[in-house]
Amino acid sequence: KSAEQLDTLLNNLLNWAMAQTGGLPYHPESFQLEPAIHEIEGLFTNQLKVKNIALTVKITEPTCVLADRNALLLVLRNLISTALKFTPMNGAILIGCQTENEQVLIQVRDSGVGIPKEKLETLFELNESKSTFGTANEKGTGLGLILCKEYVSLNKGTISVDSTPGHGTVFTFT
Repeated sequence: KSAEQLDTLLNNLLNWAMAQTGGLPYHPESFQLEPAIHEIEGLFTNQLKVKNIALTVKITEPTCVLADRNALLLVLRNLISTALKFTPMNGAILIGCQTENEQVLIQVRDSGVGIPKEKLETLFELNESKSTFGTANEKGTGLGLILCKEYVSLNKGTISVDSTPGHGTVFTFT
């Protein structure tokens, strides 16, 4: 567990440093979304079992996206990791998508503890430490959501969050 946390920290620090120096590679390509999501899902098998959390991917029709694949995978990894961190035992995470005006909206929804309104306004900013302990005392770095914003912007998309304390959180990005 410590090795996984250290690996996540180092990867996030490296990606954040590249974002700050303008060194983010951007190689858009067309690919199917669902297999990419399942690729990421496999990284969380053990954590899902430990907390008995059901992760469901609900994509009703094949969806092709034009994006930097590595950037999209990083965003999904960080959003799923965040959902896992703040979803209690026996909870659920749902990943879905829909197409609107030639854009694909991807949602990561959890049944977690939710985010207080005052924290939502600065969630994607670096100006203060936002890392808090998860429902099983998991510790984060505070960089994951900031990187999500950077990588979504790199792909000319947007990211938003809707949350109600006690009722979970929904991250939506295009």
